[in-house]
This record gives sequence, structure tokens and C-alpha cells, in this order.
Amino acid sequence: MRVDHFRRDAIRLLMGSPHHEEAVAVVDFLLCSRLSVTNAALRSDPSRMLSVEFELLLATDLQRLNSGEPMQYVLGHAWFDGLHLCVDSRVLIPRPETEELVQHAHASFPDAQITVDLCSGSGCIALACKQRMPTSQVFAVELDSGALEVIRTNADRTGLSIQQIQADVLGEDIVAILPKQIDLLLSNPPYVLKSESRRMSAVVVDHEPHLALFVPDLDPLVFYRKIVEIAAISVAPGGRIWLEVNPAYANAVSDLFQGTVFSSAAVHLDLSGKQRFVSAQKS
Repeated sequence: MRVDHFRRDAIRLLMGSPHHEEAVAVVDFLLCSRLSVTNAALRSDPSRMLSVEFELLLATDLQRLNSGEPMQYVLGHAWFDGLHLCVDSRVLIPRPETEELVQHAHASFPDAQITVDLCSGSGCIALACKQRMPTSQVFAVELDSGALEVIRTNADRTGLSIQQIQADVLGEDIVAILPKQIDLLLSNPPYVLKSESRRMSAVVVDHEPHLALFVPDLDPLVFYRKIVEIAAISVAPGGRIWLEVNPAYANAVSDLFQGTVFSSAAVHLDLSGKQRFVSAQKS
């Protein structure tokens, strides 16, 4: 089949949603990604023939997309802070605001010698930190064994050397497992209330791991209280902590640092103007 014929049929299939422009963008992105060409190159050679094998692969891709599966899972990869990372249903898809978290943290302590990423998921934060700070000893802490496999895959494909620790951030023994004198502690823990799932896209709720997304409505700060407790013991004097948070609870997370060994707790906006990050420095 010719590329332009496949493109026409694919757009028709995806136009079950009312957004024709969106269907065009999705199909073009899929074709460019699978064919490893630019959009301009795709449009300049519409009569290019697809092999039978490639046509079958793209047909499977379309079926998955039409069922609501995220493009990143269909392709098996996502970009994060310049890194081409493997992602699948075992881990969250890295978001642009989490790139902002890494950028803020790096700017606050670019010479960190020990960096720890709690609730690491795909390892995107830890690997981006290692890329930005090659001399830092970086640890990715994750409970789920499937996610740890993804972290190992991403470390191998990027050539970035980080240490992986399988541990429950909420566990009683977590401080004993972590390195001491941490300079930079980052985390994007679960922070979405279970009740909020009713207002979320089905693409997210039906496909991304709930373990990495949701916290109980009655205890939305469960991870942040524990992280502050960990940081009070494990972060070195002068060390920094950077957290991604639910905007509805940003001030509540910042308040957790009051009366502790941390100073200068602050809430920071993301590029869309939401209260997305909280930072603090250990006295």
C-alpha cells in the first residue's frame, strides 16, 4: 500500500472522534515515528510503498490507538529532557512539567554529588539528572519490579550509569536503605486523588498504572509527609529537595516543612501557571 493511501484510510478510521485535525496529527506522527522521517519528507513522497510487514505493524498500531491507548505506549518510547526513553504500561508516561522539575532542581544545585529520585517510575528524573550532572552519584528508588525493569532498560539504552534501589518509600526501613548526605532529593510521587479519576481522561485512567497515579482521598499527603521525614535525616546540610505536587495541595505540602530542619520552603509555578512544585533547603 502507498503511504498516502494508508494515511487517508487511517485518518478515516480515527475520525470516530470529532476532531479531524487531531486525527491528521496522530496519523502523521505515527507514520513519521515508524518510518523515521520528518513530516516534510513524509509529505514529499506520498507514493512511497509500505512493505507488507510494515503495513501490518501500522495496522496494529492503529487498532491500539483507536482503542484509546496512548501513542507513547503504542510506539514504546517517549522523549524526556532530550532523552529517548522506553515506556510501557508498567510506568507513567513522562510529562513536560516533570522536565521542569528536573530543570529547577539542577539549577538549584548543579554540583550535587549525591542525587536521589524517589518513586522513580521509568527512571526519567534520575537519568535526566545524571545526564545534566555526570559526576553526581544518582540513585533511582522504585518499589515496583516491572518499573525497575524499565529503568534498567532506559539506563542501558542511554548509556547513563545510575544505581537502582528497590524499596517502598513508605516503608519503615527506607532511611536505612538510602545513601546518607544526599545533596539533591527529587520526587514525583503519586498525588492524584482517587476521586479525581472521574474527571480525568480515559486514556490515562484506563492505561497508566494506578499505583503510580493515585493516593487515598482521606490522605492526599501520605507520600509527602514520609518524604519530608526521610529528607530530614538523609539530606546533607545545605542540600535541596524538589517535589512535584498536586496543585490543589501545593501550599499544604510546603507547610509540611514548617518547624523542621528545612528553611526557605517555597511553591513554584509550572509553565501553565499551576502551583506544581515545592522546594526547600536543609539548614
